[in-house]
Amino acid sequence: MRKLTLAGLVAAVLAAGAASALAQDGASEVRIGARRLADGRVEFALQHRAGGGWGERVLPSARYFPANTAAGRWLHSSPVGAGDSEARIGARRLADGRIEFALQPRSGGGWGERVLPSARYFPANDAAGRWLHSSPVAVGGGAAMTGDDPASCSLADHIDRAMAATFQVRTGSYTGTAFYIGDGEWLTNHHVVEDAAQAELVRGGVRLSAAVAGSLPGYDLALLRAQPPSSVRPLRLAASRPSVLASVAVVGFPSGVSGTPSATRGVVSKHAPFSQFPSVLDGSGVVLQTDADINPGNSGGPIVDDCGAVVGVATFKPFSTRDGRDLDGIGFGVAAETIAARFSALRSAAHAARPLETPTPAPGTGQLIAMGPLEGADTFHTASGRVLLVRAPDGRVILRFEDYAVRNGPDLYVYLTPDPGGDVRADGAIEVSAVRATRGSVNYEVPPDADHASFRAAVIYCRPF
Repeated sequence: MRKLTLAGLVAAVLAAGAASALAQDGASEVRIGARRLADGRVEFALQHRAGGGWGERVLPSARYFPANTAAGRWLHSSPVGAGDSEARIGARRLADGRIEFALQPRSGGGWGERVLPSARYFPANDAAGRWLHSSPVAVGGGAAMTGDDPASCSLADHIDRAMAATFQVRTGSYTGTAFYIGDGEWLTNHHVVEDAAQAELVRGGVRLSAAVAGSLPGYDLALLRAQPPSSVRPLRLAASRPSVLASVAVVGFPSGVSGTPSATRGVVSKHAPFSQFPSVLDGSGVVLQTDADINPGNSGGPIVDDCGAVVGVATFKPFSTRDGRDLDGIGFGVAAETIAARFSALRSAAHAARPLETPTPAPGTGQLIAMGPLEGADTFHTASGRVLLVRAPDGRVILRFEDYAVRNGPDLYVYLTPDPGGDVRADGAIEVSAVRATRGSVNYEVPPDADHASFRAAVIYCRPF
C-alpha cells in the first residue's frame, strides 16, 4: 500500500457518490488553494466544487501569509462563505519551512475545530505563481468530512488518533462506545443511551460528564455533548463509500475491555439498505457490513478506513441463526453517508430518555398463574428482578416484570415458552412484545388465545436478524 508523498498539495479524487450523499444534508465540498508570490508571501484562496469540476477561487480580503513568519504560529484569513455557513483558512509554518493549511468552520459564536485535509502542505521552495490545492473537505450542513483517499494511507499512521478519540459510554444500565467529532459533540448509538439523559464518557483516567443532546431512534444514532481534553482530536466522516473488500478497523470497548479501547481489523463485506433490517432500523439509510469483530460494548464506536476516517458506526451483529447455529464474522454499522445525510436532523432532534421506572401498576388481586426470579444469561447479559404471570380480575392475562433491570440492546423482545430452559424456538413459544423498558416495573398483556398454563419461562431475547 503506497503512502502519500506531500511534495506539493495534491487534490484527492472522490467517488462520484459522495457529492450526492452530502447534498442531502446541505453540505458542499471545498479545497484550499495556495501560490507563492514573487516577494515570498503565500496567497491562499478557497475553491468550491461546481458540477464535475471546481469553481472560481474565492479570495479572502486578508489572504497573505508573510514570508518570514515564525514556525508554529497559526494565522487565519478573513472569513469566506463555505457551504451554508462561513469558514476561514488557517496556515502555519513548520520547522522544515513547509506551510500547513487547515479549514476552520464557524461554530456558534466562534470558530470550530480546524479540519486538516490529508494533502495540506505547501512546499518550502515552490516556484512563484503556480496554484497548488489541498484534498477536498466537506463543510456546512453536518459533521465535518474528509475526502482522503484510503489507497494513499496506512492505518498505522492514523489508528492512534482514532483510539484517542474513542471513549466508553456508561449510563448506569448500559455500556457502549462513543467517539469525538469536534465542537464538543460525540456520536454513539441510540440504544446505548435510550434510557438516559446523562452519560459518563470514560477513557483511562479521564472521565467526562456528557449530556444526551439528541437522538434518532429509527437510525439508532445519538449525539452527546461534552468537552474533551485538548489532546483529543476529532474524527471525520469519510466523504465516499468504501469499496467492498476495502480495509477497515472497528474501535471500541467490547465486553471485558476497559481503560483504553481495542481495535480489530477486517474488510467491508457489503452495503445494504435499512429495509433489510426492519426489526432494528427504520428509515432511509445504508448499513455497512464487515467481518471485523463487533461485540457487545462496541455499539456506537467508529468503523474507520486506512486514513482514520469514519466509514460507519458499529451498531449490531447477529449471534446465531433462527435455528440456533452460531454466526461469526458478520457485523453491521450505520454508514457514514447516512450519518452525513441525517446529521442536521440529529442535531435538532430532542432526546426523550426512556424512563427508568415505567408507571404500570400491579394487576391487582387476580389469580397468580406462575412466578419466578429473572436471571441473566451470562456475565454480560445481566438481569435481576422477578416475573409474574397473573390473570387479572377482568380476565386478561398479564406478564409483569417487577423491580427488574436488564442490560439494554438494539433488538430486545419478550417471549413466553413452555421450555424451562428458555428456548424461544420451542413448540408453543410466543413473542409477547418488544421490550418497552429495561428497568423498573412493566406489564405486558399476553394474547388471550395462548395456552397460558403451559408456559414455564419468560425470556428477554435479542432476536437474530
